Amino acid sequence: MRFYVCTPELEMPFAVGTAIAIEPLPDWTLEGMLVRAVEVDTLAPLEPARELVVSRGTLPATVADLDSTFLPKFDCPLTVDECGTVAQAGVLVLGGPGWPTAEIGAGETIVLEHVNGAVVRIAMAHGQERDVIDSACALGPAVLGADVEMAATYVGAAL
Repeated sequence: MRFYVCTPELEMPFAVGTAIAIEPLPDWTLEGMLVRAVEVDTLAPLEPARELVVSRGTLPATVADLDSTFLPKFDCPLTVDECGTVAQAGVLVLGGPGWPTAEIGAGETIVLEHVNGAVVRIAMAHGQERDVIDSACALGPAVLGADVEMAATYVGAAL
């Protein structure tokens, strides 16, 4: 079966011929998927783990054990689009035990390395805090607040 996923430009953690499992994200408030490299016979996740997470919604998706949150940039002006959405640009703030802290804006990609050697690459395609929306016209979540689109790859530490 052929399947296409459009993501920001990222180095994929899969080689041609790698068996993968595609699962919905465990957080029901997000649209997206988790693509995981698996053993062909058992469908058990490969070790070290190799994953792709693609999401959009009101929160950033969870990637490995990395903590993330979306914050509006209060020094950025409010914008109004063709649907009448009033929004303010924002950033993903990332970190956690063993991870460095970092910040990423829309259109940016960042690489973080855990102290154990695991690597995460995150690209944020879109991120804004919406104060006014017309849910019949606007793309993304049909609620006020954060609207975040991101993709990330995770390669676990070598055993």
